[in-house]
Amino acid sequence: MSRQAELVFAVLSMSICLKRLSHLMGNTLLGPIAATGICFRSLRLWFEFRLFRRQQLALQLFRERRETESKRPRLLVVITHIVSEVLAVGGQGFELKVARLIRTLDSLLMNFAHCEMTIVINTCPNRHLVRYLPDYLTKVVQTIEHRVVDPALVEFLAQDIFIDRRDNFDWFFFLEDDILINDSYLLEKLTFFNNSTLRPSMLLTPHLFEMLDGRKYYVNLLWPEYKEAKECAWNALASFYLSHVKFGECDRPHCACYFLNREQLELWRNSGRRWNNQTIYIGPIESAASFCLFEVFTVYKPHRDNLHFLEVQHWDTKYSLRVYANSHSIPLDQSMD
Repeated sequence: MSRQAELVFAVLSMSICLKRLSHLMGNTLLGPIAATGICFRSLRLWFEFRLFRRQQLALQLFRERRETESKRPRLLVVITHIVSEVLAVGGQGFELKVARLIRTLDSLLMNFAHCEMTIVINTCPNRHLVRYLPDYLTKVVQTIEHRVVDPALVEFLAQDIFIDRRDNFDWFFFLEDDILINDSYLLEKLTFFNNSTLRPSMLLTPHLFEMLDGRKYYVNLLWPEYKEAKECAWNALASFYLSHVKFGECDRPHCACYFLNREQLELWRNSGRRWNNQTIYIGPIESAASFCLFEVFTVYKPHRDNLHFLEVQHWDTKYSLRVYANSHSIPLDQSMD
């Protein structure tokens, strides 16, 4: 507020005060008391405005000097995206697949705007929907088409993309095309875990949830492709705290994504990757997205006491419907929070 505005405010306050005084003076008993109260409130409000103005001036006087901008993390994201040949040419239902891919890409652009990010669509010729993306997304994605006999094995090729570009990036993210990351602090959480454990072979991966009818379900803990739809087991001997967060090993590690720093990628590369292109458990897609990691890494997740510390969203409801609605032992309204 400028000095002129302060003066106008003071004059107006005093004029209102005088009008009220003249009205109250007719009451000889209560008039002086009420007039004193009105004057006090008007003066207090005027001083509060003055104090606020002084605080704003102090902020300007002691404003923080902007230091040299720190180096932005360099992030390579590989999204495996495969659809049927019918959907790739606009067949029935392709709009939903396009919407899922857009949501996945938008979540990356929103939550990693502070990074230098390169996004690669890992796919096959005539088996993707990149052509249907809006212009702002086609400008920021690179498409790599692999000519392979079995498209189900394309997810394994993400490893080769990472290794070929390992010198140019700090972080390497693998995602399936319907996985949403809604956490701008994901890199900080991974760094906290890695710096605390000091062992690159200890890999932190997120939990996977779906939203169904306004409820949140951690579907990886009761994954329908496992042999039994029962609650996952946690290794009591491997659980530990870092600060106030508890981590552990569980028998349901699949989450359709993984995140490596450069040291971890080098560890994986130097292992020889004998599990590459192998169906280890459930199927080739799950093996490429999760189980191939066990060749080199001990995979940890946030313990069930704090599942929400690191999580990603599957933009679908098929697993929560299949597991929770069809299971006699676990009711539909039981979330894993």
